[in-house]
Amino acid sequence: EMKNIQNMFLDFIDNDENMQNSCILTNYKYFENLNTQEKCNKLVEIIYLISKIIDNHHRTTDFFSKIEQIISHFKKDIKQNLSNSELFNIFCHNKRILLFLFKEGILTIDESIAFWLSEDNTNYYDYFAYEIISFFNNEPINKNEENFIIFDQKRKIGENDNYICNLIRNDHVEDFIAYVNRTNLSLLTVIRPSIFETNQFLIDKEPTLIEYSVFFGSIQIFRYLQMNKVQLTSSLWIYAIHGQNPELIHLLEENNVKPNGNSYNECFIESIKCNHTDIATYIQNNYLPFQDLSEFSDDIIKYRNYNF
Repeated sequence: EMKNIQNMFLDFIDNDENMQNSCILTNYKYFENLNTQEKCNKLVEIIYLISKIIDNHHRTTDFFSKIEQIISHFKKDIKQNLSNSELFNIFCHNKRILLFLFKEGILTIDESIAFWLSEDNTNYYDYFAYEIISFFNNEPINKNEENFIIFDQKRKIGENDNYICNLIRNDHVEDFIAYVNRTNLSLLTVIRPSIFETNQFLIDKEPTLIEYSVFFGSIQIFRYLQMNKVQLTSSLWIYAIHGQNPELIHLLEENNVKPNGNSYNECFIESIKCNHTDIATYIQNNYLPFQDLSEFSDDIIKYRNYNF
C-alpha cells in the first residue's frame, strides 16, 4: 500500500501534465476504511514519506506547488492527528515547506520553535526573520513593503538567488554564455551560499558551475562546460543522481568518470534517498548485480523508499 502511495506521489510530482489534475488525491479513499488509530499511524507514515521527497527529490518546475497541493489535501487530518511539535520535527529540515506550513496555519510558531529557528546555523533566522522577530523584541519588525515582497518571492522560490544560478537551473545556455563572456567569469567558479537555498544537499556546499548544472539536469550548459575543458570529476556522480537526467549519467559513463573510490554503493544509497527509483534500479542492475540489498536496509528504511 505504501509503495502504491509513493509511486502515486512521484508520478504526480514528476509529470508536468499532472499539474492541473489532482484527482489522484481527491479520488484516493484509502483512509475511509481505517479506524482512528490506523488512520493516525498511516498518516504519520505518509507525512514522513512526503518530508523525504521534499528534502531530496529532484525538483520539477511546479515541484512546490504540487507538494503544497498534497499537504493541503491532508490538512484536516494533519491538524487532528499531529501535534504542533510533532509536525515541526518532521519538516524542520526544509525551510521552504516550513514557510508554507506557517502561512497556511497548519503549523504555528511558538516560543520553542522560534528559538530553534534562531539558534540553527543554516540561516534559518534570516529566512524567518519577519516571522520570529516578535519573540525577541517587543515590537514586530518594521518592514519595507517593497523589499518584503521581493524577499518573500525569493523565499517561495526556495533556490539560490544568484543570477547565474537561475540561468543554470533553467538551462538557458545562450544567456549563460553571454553572461560568462560579458563578466569574464571563470568556468571554475564556485557558487556561494544563499539564505534562500532550500535544497538539503546544497545548503552546506559551494558547488562548481558544472556540479550545479548536473544537479539540476541542465544538459546544454553541462555540454558547454565540457566542451570548454572543464574537468569531469568523480563528485559529479552524486550530483547527477540528484539531477535525475539519465543522459547525464550516460555521459559520465562514456567519459569513463567513476564515482568516489570507484564504489557505486554511495550512488545507490543517494538514489534511494532521492526516491529516484529508475536510477537506483539502473545502478543496482549494472554495478551492484550481486550485492545483497540488506546491506542498505538502514538507508532504505530511513528514506522511506518502499520500492526497495
